[in-house]
Amino acid sequence: MNETRRFVRYQVIPLTTGLAAMAAIVLPDGDNLSPLRFSAGCAAFLVLSFVVARALARTDRRHSR
Repeated sequence: MNETRRFVRYQVIPLTTGLAAMAAIVLPDGDNLSPLRFSAGCAAFLVLSFVVARALARTDRRHSR
């Protein structure tokens, strides 16, 4: 796998997915952002980014055998 493809697969896709999850939690209520909702958005960003990257890596290992 070349470097650009690896960068997109393990950086861009997971981080974009995590950012979308964070935006879905943080943005809907407009200017009424509480610290709890912001923290939940940050947690969703971190967890979902990690889960997506891990799933992509597991898929690559399975197909490389």
